[in-house]
Amino acid sequence: MTIIKWLSFLAKKEIINIKKMEVSNLCSLNKGKPLVKQLKILNNLMDVEELEDKFRDLSVNIQIYMYGSAARGEDVEDSDVDLLVVSDYLNSGGRAVSKKRPREVAGDRIISEIGELSKKIRREIKPVFFTSSEWINMEKNDKAFYERVEKDKIEILKLRWI
Repeated sequence: MTIIKWLSFLAKKEIINIKKMEVSNLCSLNKGKPLVKQLKILNNLMDVEELEDKFRDLSVNIQIYMYGSAARGEDVEDSDVDLLVVSDYLNSGGRAVSKKRPREVAGDRIISEIGELSKKIRREIKPVFFTSSEWINMEKNDKAFYERVEKDKIEILKLRWI
């Protein structure tokens, strides 16, 4: 199928809008279409999915969720990607909870890998870090933030190490 046929197909499905100009056509994404939002969410998840592979070998309890505009499919080109990282190895300051070497190394690696991925996808990734108990207490301490994250969040990774 040629590009022109694809564009016509997408326009018929109302995924894109085509505006005829003098000598060319201007195509734009129909951002209000639910399918477009779902495709944007899928694209955002594909951007951060490698975190699962990067951390699979860590012997730590960790949960990573995408939330915010990227999780809702409402992000724009220069939007950041918000990540919630719940781990008993990093606290809300992004610092290792314990000075025991394995925990410190795991914490450093988590921060480093997220930074590297941000460079790779050319998009700012903004992680927020909480221990399990800090996250549970957020419901009381900052209910509005907690509820927004809980409403939007999409699981990227959940590792349990016993």
